[in-house]
Amino acid sequence: MKILCPAKVNHTLKIGKKMPNGLHEIKSEMEMIDLCDELEIKICKTKSSLSHFSCSGKYASYIPHNKENSILRAINLFFEGNPPDFKIHLEKNIPVGSGLGGGSSDAAGTLRILQKLFPKQCTKKKLTTMAQNLGSDVSFFWEECARAEVTGTGEKIHPLPSSSPQNMLLIAPRKFSVSSAWAYKQYDLMKQSTLSISPSKPLKKEEQEIQRNDFLPVLLKHFPHLQELLQELQNVPQSKWGLSGSGSFFFLLFSEKQHQEQWQQIFLQKDYEVFSVSSFCS
Repeated sequence: MKILCPAKVNHTLKIGKKMPNGLHEIKSEMEMIDLCDELEIKICKTKSSLSHFSCSGKYASYIPHNKENSILRAINLFFEGNPPDFKIHLEKNIPVGSGLGGGSSDAAGTLRILQKLFPKQCTKKKLTTMAQNLGSDVSFFWEECARAEVTGTGEKIHPLPSSSPQNMLLIAPRKFSVSSAWAYKQYDLMKQSTLSISPSKPLKKEEQEIQRNDFLPVLLKHFPHLQELLQELQNVPQSKWGLSGSGSFFFLLFSEKQHQEQWQQIFLQKDYEVFSVSSFCS
């Protein structure tokens, strides 16, 4: 069985307190986009092992073939550590460490395939709990909401009204990735060393944009070269920009398709990694 596992962008991301289980409370508006991994899982007759997992695509070399693999983790969780024999193939089109949720989407896609192959194995409630245990973004993909407000530690999904498909560019420096675990750790350290003082005057427009994602000040502190890209994004007319997840990818929203195509060529000429995508909303 083969399915598509879509990426997402975070239009907003606010980080709350750290919970006893190590996860953070969040409040985020997420939206699925049409950049997708392709996942295929087949039941086979040979003895199951890690050698039955294969991966192709532009980002295949970044995918682990061990217990850190989100697909294998989902399979082991579904079968409580005793899975049957599978042949698994992933076409990896979503960049790793990008803030686009590729690993989480792959985990949710795995649960969806297993639910169809083994419909009596788990209840929907148990599968929902599995999604929550696999990672903070997995629940969003499991619920298959094109657009939603996500709260709690990622497990509370509140569907939002559909809208017209949005034209987007995803942009990041080449060969640049960010670990979500690292980003949360650095956020905690920065928060501990910074006094929480409400601004005494209205924020400038660019400061308001930064406030939309709590990870952006962390990235700007540790990766000063991002200031150049940030300035370029702010200078693009008739668009809105943001940072997805913990990075590395930023996004630009365009109301006109022709502007999206025009600026795609401009950013490609500047040697950024660029994807032209649309949202799933309709």
